[in-house]
Amino acid sequence: MNTKQLLKIIYRFYPQNISFEDESEKYVKTSEYSNLKNAINSHRNGKVSYELKMLKKEIEKHFETTLEDCTVFEWNDRCYNWQIVLPKKWEGKKKYVLCLNLSILIDVYIIYVLEVEYDKILGKLKYLPRRNEDIELEVFQEEVKYLKAIVEKHTNRKEIQMSIGNMVIPNISFEEIPLGKLTYFNAFFLNRYETRIA
Repeated sequence: MNTKQLLKIIYRFYPQNISFEDESEKYVKTSEYSNLKNAINSHRNGKVSYELKMLKKEIEKHFETTLEDCTVFEWNDRCYNWQIVLPKKWEGKKKYVLCLNLSILIDVYIIYVLEVEYDKILGKLKYLPRRNEDIELEVFQEEVKYLKAIVEKHTNRKEIQMSIGNMVIPNISFEEIPLGKLTYFNAFFLNRYETRIA
């Protein structure tokens, strides 16, 4: 699916040229926002499809761990946000989290690795979770490759490459993301990289 096709779908869920922050009253009355809220609310009951249950089971079996469901539809997540703490390959305080986001707006997914570091003295993360492309490509490429294969084996979903995920859609806004800043990743998945794993 190319960006033109993806954009056509995005415009069904996000009104064009309306700032969420500056024109929220107008924004929430649009048919696009109504479509988005209906899509999110349809997943809030906690029922996961058989297809996704089987996918989750296969992922947990392969990685020999429990998959953390960090999805928060109450915060308007546009995806299932599943995460696994990856085994340490060297000493250090940082943790690496393999993330699988499965959009609820369209049958696409994205995979990435987040770096997190918890400060025990302060009792919080040292910095916001951040994607670490070098670690993703050089250290955990086998884990990422396997996860892609298992998603495509068990579902009809297509991967959105991060190069597309990072592209800005200039005429769309959502919540705290202003016009000119919202990306394809934001439209289909999350407002920012998130994890509850520390």
